Amino acid sequence: MPRANCFYRKKTRGNDMKSVIVSLILAAAVVTGSLAYTHKIDGVTAEMSDINSQIIQSLENEDFIQAKENINDLKGCIEKNSIIMETMGNHEEVDKIKMNLSELERFTDGEKRTDALSKCSVLDFLIDHLSEVSHLTIENIL
Repeated sequence: MPRANCFYRKKTRGNDMKSVIVSLILAAAVVTGSLAYTHKIDGVTAEMSDINSQIIQSLENEDFIQAKENINDLKGCIEKNSIIMETMGNHEEVDKIKMNLSELERFTDGEKRTDALSKCSVLDFLIDHLSEVSHLTIENIL
């Protein structure tokens, strides 16, 4: 009988070690995936921010035709990367960006420079915020 208990303990220790190894592998996969996702989101938001800066520059120069082209570039960037941006549950953030971009487009069509520049400021905030909420942090987990 004592022999059976000894065998049981060894098997339990082996299972405990397997559980630890599996947990470490899963934790490493989560961290690696999060880092890759964060890197991609940072690249996308940097591209969006650059395009928004070009829009601002065009509007400040009152070049509404160039501003419209830049707005179309930003729309294309968002469409191309929307799956990536929405993967981690940022649907609302992306929707806010799309709504403000639509309003910016209307202000630009009407050549309302001040209103369009206001929308660009809002877009700057939303793009930065999208990057912030996409990072794996304790605040974002809780």
